[in-house]
Amino acid sequence: AFLASAAIFAVAVHITDTRMSLVIGARTIALILLSWLLPLLALFAWAFFFSLFFTGLAPLWATGSATALLVTAGAALVILINASYQDGNDERAPPEVLKLSVRAAALALVPIAVLAVYSIWLRVEQYGLTPERVAGLAIVGVGTIYAAGYGVAALWPGRWMRPLQPTNIAAAIAWVALIIGMLS
Repeated sequence: AFLASAAIFAVAVHITDTRMSLVIGARTIALILLSWLLPLLALFAWAFFFSLFFTGLAPLWATGSATALLVTAGAALVILINASYQDGNDERAPPEVLKLSVRAAALALVPIAVLAVYSIWLRVEQYGLTPERVAGLAIVGVGTIYAAGYGVAALWPGRWMRPLQPTNIAAAIAWVALIIGMLS
């Protein structure tokens, strides 16, 4: 198994080095397939928010892991939004259904981030800070950067979702700064 794994890995590295078009093709197919999950997840996110008007927040708090669930949903939306947006090239712009889904998902990130901030704030206020909650605060903090930037991008006039690019850069810098800060 070790010899076969090493040999297959070496062949894969060689193919990706010599046949970059294969890697680009596989990446494009994977991103297109992922992007078609976005309309469904955006619909689920908005259905969840509308259901909160009838159920309140009690069922969410009863899970015992509201922050983790909200952060996971937000991360999934960010990944699928970026899969749909790709590099923002107008030549590879997605169909209108995906463009609308990207805007709906980007706007859904705002209430997800607000609920996540509220959730982690309640836990810290009730039980104090622990290492897990400090990590949760860091993750939710970066999630708010994504939510704010993507929310602005969804409402931005002009070129479709242009502010995603600086938002992704700002969030990446925030991730690195938080990781360095937390590990120091």
